[in-house]
Amino acid sequence: MVDAQLRKASQTCFFGFPRTRLGWWSAALLLVFLASFTLLYVFVSLGVRGGPAFFGSPWLAGTALAIAGSGTGAGLFGLAAIVRQGERSVLAFLAVVVAAWVLILAAKIMAQSG
Repeated sequence: MVDAQLRKASQTCFFGFPRTRLGWWSAALLLVFLASFTLLYVFVSLGVRGGPAFFGSPWLAGTALAIAGSGTGAGLFGLAAIVRQGERSVLAFLAVVVAAWVLILAAKIMAQSG
């Protein structure tokens, strides 16, 4: 079973769609990340502003949590698909890059606030 999955995944081209279930989860969460990021941009451009606390504006806080969760989740699923199932699609690799960016940004924000 595992050998068949590895053979199937290794036959994919780099620019094709994911061939594994974890690869598709990674791509779906990457799409949620992009939609949430766009929604945050729309909220800010409409004039929604936050307060002194993180949940000063529930709209901004919820969207920020969706961005962090979906970006990190996409990267974890993408990394699992690459390592465990041999996924080779660009979407899985892009999800890992996005997760690294989200984690670096979160660490930077935590370092500044603490």
